[in-house]
Amino acid sequence: MTVHHDRPLVDKAASPSRRDEKTALIRESIMRAALEVFSEDTFTGARVQTVAARANVALGTIYNHFENKESLANEVYQRCKAQSTRFCVDPDAGGSPRETFGLWWATLVNFHAAHPQSFIFLETQDHSRFLDQTSRELAAKIDERVLADFRRWQTSGEIRAGEPKLLLSMMVAVFSAIVLETERMGRPLDAVALTLGEDSAWAMLNASA
Repeated sequence: MTVHHDRPLVDKAASPSRRDEKTALIRESIMRAALEVFSEDTFTGARVQTVAARANVALGTIYNHFENKESLANEVYQRCKAQSTRFCVDPDAGGSPRETFGLWWATLVNFHAAHPQSFIFLETQDHSRFLDQTSRELAAKIDERVLADFRRWQTSGEIRAGEPKLLLSMMVAVFSAIVLETERMGRPLDAVALTLGEDSAWAMLNASA
């Protein structure tokens, strides 16, 4: 008499969980490569072929994950914006307007230190050509945190009148200029340059200046 032992059927194909893991790894590789290329070449100058080469995937693989270059750029933008929120000022931090301004300045410093490519992509480039509604709404929601402080400072007479978004852009522009210029000069972004930038940005916005 022959005894037949039941054996589990072995699926030679990858299990769903492994396929999902592989898909996630490929997508992550593309996202990282895209951030590198966008931060170096801007959205307009970036080529999807360059992203594919940097990610070590076929060009068609990118279009399996992202509808087009704009879709890829929006996902990268949203990730970078989400990263920036980890450095935002605690609304309950307290302190004078000048002290709170210093905390917001520190968010730029810390965000750049932790994610330099994300900072360059977000804060030194024009995104108007590709941002979709989701990205715009996310940006507005995050920016409202600091804009609320700017409006309070205007109400109390601490900073000059004007569109708060414009004043915020001026502050960011000062820090971005320091980042770019120190890189061009091959110099470190040291405490002297950062303190000079912070004091200059505050003096530019201060109502009594």
